[in-house]
Amino acid sequence: MARARSRRTLLTACLVALAGCGGPHGGEGASTAMATELRVARERMLSGTLHADLCAAVAALQDREGPYLDLGDWGLGHRALKAHLDWHGKPETPGLGERFDDAAHPIHAFRSYARQLREQGVELWVAPIPTRLEVRPDRLEGVTRPAAFAGFAPGTYTFLAQLAAEDIGVVDLLPALVAADDPNGADQLYLDKDYHWAPAGARVAVDVLAERLRQLEGFEDGRAVEGIDYQVIEEHVSHPLIGAWKPEPETILVRRVTNLDGTSITVKDKSSPYLLLGDSYSLQYGEYDSDLPRQLYAATGRTFDLITLSAGGRESWKALSRRQNPLTGKRVVIWLCTSRALSQLVFQDLDLGND
Repeated sequence: MARARSRRTLLTACLVALAGCGGPHGGEGASTAMATELRVARERMLSGTLHADLCAAVAALQDREGPYLDLGDWGLGHRALKAHLDWHGKPETPGLGERFDDAAHPIHAFRSYARQLREQGVELWVAPIPTRLEVRPDRLEGVTRPAAFAGFAPGTYTFLAQLAAEDIGVVDLLPALVAADDPNGADQLYLDKDYHWAPAGARVAVDVLAERLRQLEGFEDGRAVEGIDYQVIEEHVSHPLIGAWKPEPETILVRRVTNLDGTSITVKDKSSPYLLLGDSYSLQYGEYDSDLPRQLYAATGRTFDLITLSAGGRESWKALSRRQNPLTGKRVVIWLCTSRALSQLVFQDLDLGND
């Protein structure tokens, strides 16, 4: 029980710190402070042997055949390993996350998106979803989780620090996910045989986003009340996984958010001033009425505008550009997608105009 209270206290502290830092609504001083904190955290990540140990562990797996590596009680794909090295680099070779002069770096597109949004009075918040390796690198053989571990994502922190320095809103989910992680707990943050997060990981992100929104001047929770407008029912389900390696289903705890009669509730509202751009992480568990948008509705009591697509890291921006008057009535656009998209996808400079 004491350990659970300690984890809740640490998670609460992370949420408060995250909610109060960075982004245009916090002012230039807050953005500068956030950029500095991220750069200091990045240096701390690289100060020990973790980077070298992690790269050695990844190298030891790269010669295995097949697209998927079965590591006993968990597994991951070769693409996940490649994406990790491409973005975070090696001790002797900077990854894409560090190379702002590379034309493929997403900083160029996100600068354009933020500028176009700002010209129309809209804020951009960039919230990369950490991968399992960024939260739990010690699951690889030969990697030890150091004391005071707060996650390992130097490429992402370099990217977010630069965005914050340019007064672009950032939401750092990594500390809260690490704080909530319990290697021995039953309610894991990520699936074992799939790269997506489990419902518990999505709920951590929802808590961070909800607190961040509440720090935004003028934002108010909606009027939806549990027990009157919707109900929340927790239950364990056997969740089937999709993959050529035919993984066994995993038992997960879902929080169904439904109408009082058990039917699915509609949480998308195109007129909302708050737009969430999401990928498959936001779509996960929709079949149980337990996806991230429904959890965000339950956490805030309000609906959001949504563009959530299976390949939404890049495609959500394209879908937004195809809308007529895409930013009319918007106040904040939140990009909430896997950090793997930052290295695996080439983001295009799109016209997000209001013509």
